[in-house]
Amino acid sequence: MILLAAVVTPCTATALTLPAPPRRDNTLYESGLGTVSNGAGQHFFAGTTVNGAKRRGVMAFTIPASVTPGTTVDSVAVVLFMSRTRPGTSGVGLHRLLADWGEGTSDATLEEGGGTTSTLGDATWIHRFYNTQLWASAGGDFVATASATTNVGDIGFYVWSSPGLLADVQAWVDAPATNFGWLVLGDESALGTATRFDTRENPDPTVRPQLLLFFRTPTDVVDGAPAFRLHPGSPNPFHVQTTITYDLPGAGDVALRLLDARGRRLRTFTTATGLGRHVLAWDGNDDWGRALPAGKYFLVLESGGVRRVQSLVRSR
Repeated sequence: MILLAAVVTPCTATALTLPAPPRRDNTLYESGLGTVSNGAGQHFFAGTTVNGAKRRGVMAFTIPASVTPGTTVDSVAVVLFMSRTRPGTSGVGLHRLLADWGEGTSDATLEEGGGTTSTLGDATWIHRFYNTQLWASAGGDFVATASATTNVGDIGFYVWSSPGLLADVQAWVDAPATNFGWLVLGDESALGTATRFDTRENPDPTVRPQLLLFFRTPTDVVDGAPAFRLHPGSPNPFHVQTTITYDLPGAGDVALRLLDARGRRLRTFTTATGLGRHVLAWDGNDDWGRALPAGKYFLVLESGGVRRVQSLVRSR
């Protein structure tokens, strides 16, 4: 079953959503020699193996050229697809990286959990760029406090969004040379906790990492507070997954439902109800876990007797 992950960012609303494409990603496989990497692999890992060896993902996104220094980003969301895991739920944090790093041509086989031989320019456990530049500390140079943490469980799409992530991205917009991305840190307190996420090299473009940037427009704020708003899905049309975003001016009962073109209810989403930005990833399934066919659907957000509607198109 593919899960939904909902998070809250206490910020004002935005109507414009701009995707930032993934620039590079890799896995730091615990190795004293730094001879293991997976720069061109389809997956990266976070957590520990059954033998206790640590795995840490690294990823960076390209801020679009249209977002020039001085542009105010209102909020951000990172969407990852977790394609392999172990039973249970654990937190996965995104930590801002403090130094540049590389992605070589190494490409692990099979499930990729063991990595493969590092190639020139790869990030490794001890190298920022194999085999000439080292991290100051083995395992990567990153801020100890996570910019955002999300609990992951079953295979599926998960969303990270927080004021900390927004601060990271705003700093990169204002000073592009400092954009080294994030380290993805899983549970390293026990054995066998490693989770696997899909990378930008995955042949399925719908499961590649996404960074979504949200920007405010004048109609998104009423009397200084966020407007009650349901934003268009991103992407829309979509094939496998889309991100749904809505804004609330305060606390209260909220219902978010998906209807077909005849008005029949297909999905009732678990919603967050606090003030500000709310983001969730939808896998295209109905309430019974069945994949919905290609076609046009309607999202309906209701609170306090007020309704907002957006259309969604699932492509073939």
